Amino acid sequence: MNFPSIICFAVAVYILVIGFYVYLFKQVVTQTQKYFLWFCLSISAWLFWFAIRPFFPNNLMAAAANWTTFPAILIPFAFYCCAKSYVHSDFRPSRKIVLLNIAIVAFLSYRAATSQMVEYIGHNETGGVVYTPTYSYHLFILYSMILVLFSLKFIANRALKGTGQERVNATIFVVGCSFGLLSAITFIYILPLFGIFIQYLASIGMFITMSVWAIVILQYDAFELNAYSVTAEEIPLTIRPVNRIYRMIFRFLEPKVYNEKRNRAGAELVLSMIGYYATMARVFPDREPIQIAKIVAEKYSENLH
Repeated sequence: MNFPSIICFAVAVYILVIGFYVYLFKQVVTQTQKYFLWFCLSISAWLFWFAIRPFFPNNLMAAAANWTTFPAILIPFAFYCCAKSYVHSDFRPSRKIVLLNIAIVAFLSYRAATSQMVEYIGHNETGGVVYTPTYSYHLFILYSMILVLFSLKFIANRALKGTGQERVNATIFVVGCSFGLLSAITFIYILPLFGIFIQYLASIGMFITMSVWAIVILQYDAFELNAYSVTAEEIPLTIRPVNRIYRMIFRFLEPKVYNEKRNRAGAELVLSMIGYYATMARVFPDREPIQIAKIVAEKYSENLH
């Protein structure tokens, strides 16, 4: 397997794992988690196709280049649904929107199935497919851009008008998604127009974007973040590194709210430690105060730094 295929395969597996992890994070699954899983499945399938495409026999190369569109067609609408459900937790797309997207997807799927999305030319030395886009391909890019930009508008409004954690989440969301959008458009559309075919590098943008989505969705839907957890057990081991990064961004964007949360969490931590100390003093009445204090310090070691 060549290097571009390895990169695409590795990122596809990572995104697939992220999608199921976010989906299974809570027993009660939210709409955002459902749409996020759909989004991850679409992108993973798209990147998997990039990974296996160079290994098709020569007589199927032209078809394989066009069939890449199949998983990619689902990505824009999945993005739209995930973004809308993030802003409105009870969001469900209207029948008109669904029917319109079904019509567009059906048309693009037909064009891909009949190898009319791109005119296949060959492969370059990096494994990239060399092609000439048809009007259908331009239509697909336009459709994707409209849906993605329309979706980002909702989140950007939340970033501008929101406060506190809401603003932090929305800002992270917009920055991460903008990076992925620019990466995809650059490597999949703009550079090929100039004869540069290194499409596999779009996977790096997807890696960053999906990581950002996971951070935001976990913080927004999975648990309410405090500046510091009251007990180490309240935050799963896999989420603690994410929380540290999130707190740094929170502190930069909303220092006043961050300090309020930190002070409140600090007070809750002190009360919890006092209560635990009192409990240990009753359980071990024969121990010295310093010994009990060490037990308390060990329990709250994750919080005392």
